[in-house]
Amino acid sequence: MPGAEAPGRDVEEGVHVEHSGGSGGLVMRTFASRRRLSARAWAKIAAGVALGVVGFTLLMLHFGGDSSVLVPEKNPDAEQGTVLHGGTPAPGDPTERPPETDPPLETVPPLSTATQAPEPASRGGVPTGAEAYELRVVAEYPHDPAAFTQGIEYDQYCPTGPDSCEDTFLESTGLYGESTLRRVRLSTGEVIWSRDLDSKHFGEGSARVGDKLYQLIWQTGEVYLWDLSSEPATRETLLPGPLSDGWGLAYDGQSLIATDSGDTLHFLAPGDSLTREKSVKVTSRGRPVPRLNELEVVQGEVWANVWYRDCVARIDKDSGNVIAWIDARPLHQRVLDDHGMGADVLNGIAWDAATGRLWLTGKLWPKVYEVEVVPAAQGVTAEALQTACMP
Repeated sequence: MPGAEAPGRDVEEGVHVEHSGGSGGLVMRTFASRRRLSARAWAKIAAGVALGVVGFTLLMLHFGGDSSVLVPEKNPDAEQGTVLHGGTPAPGDPTERPPETDPPLETVPPLSTATQAPEPASRGGVPTGAEAYELRVVAEYPHDPAAFTQGIEYDQYCPTGPDSCEDTFLESTGLYGESTLRRVRLSTGEVIWSRDLDSKHFGEGSARVGDKLYQLIWQTGEVYLWDLSSEPATRETLLPGPLSDGWGLAYDGQSLIATDSGDTLHFLAPGDSLTREKSVKVTSRGRPVPRLNELEVVQGEVWANVWYRDCVARIDKDSGNVIAWIDARPLHQRVLDDHGMGADVLNGIAWDAATGRLWLTGKLWPKVYEVEVVPAAQGVTAEALQTACMP
């Protein structure tokens, strides 16, 4: 009956929420939320307030009116806590990460920043021999903050000949109705050209093989084949693909290497059929490593983002063993500190084999970071980093 209250019900509410998923994050939009308290609930609240006032008065009389025993005075010399991404929020820190994020390390050093970027020739490669690494920021560049990045690949672009060459990325972006393949100028973040995917397709990782580029589609197993012999790229066809899902993609000079949300690297023969050559399980100290996402081949290793863990696994592509872990959580925290909570997960690795330059970015990040990989600070063990990085 209109206007009548449901018996025994104190709160009525209505919430409408839309979710948009994908391999690298979850976009949640709440369209409306309202609460209405019944008369019964208001009566309960009034009674509770009255009881609270009486109780507080009795306590004050008992302690002689000294309120400090109830509300201790704040120590002005106490250090205020800060949180790296994945840690437990410290008192006073307004930035609380969602429950899917990383467990904390006992000690995580702050992200170091170069005061002067070295010349490219000095970046001859990445260090080996250790099992735990961290990042040092060399430079940062603008990036489209609306790009739901699924993968970036360094590509020297020479539109009118050798004298016109410049640094660019081939970038794959996701979300239904927003997925693209685009060429992006490194220095400014400008989108040189962009090609849309069908609105029913959610773009995933991509990899270039000569004048062709393969782009995975989430949850369909299909693969876009693009022609880069002339630009903007033109779509040749939509291949069926051998996998039921597509997440990350890279090319090692012989095979395409793909992930499908699990703990396996799938090696595919480039071509119109994309025949599966072999599959290699990825493990870290004997444990399977699931949620392998965006991929890059770096000095013969396969580097993989782990979904919702701001870490990069350095993988021996033949055995599947994780050689080392790279802690990128402080980099993500830097993005959050500088640009707010809009930035999503880490999900972009690009490598320039000619100069040894390395870049990282993520979904909805307003920056691309050129970084160097350095051994982790003393006290950060490989075991602790594995615990933080494993789903």
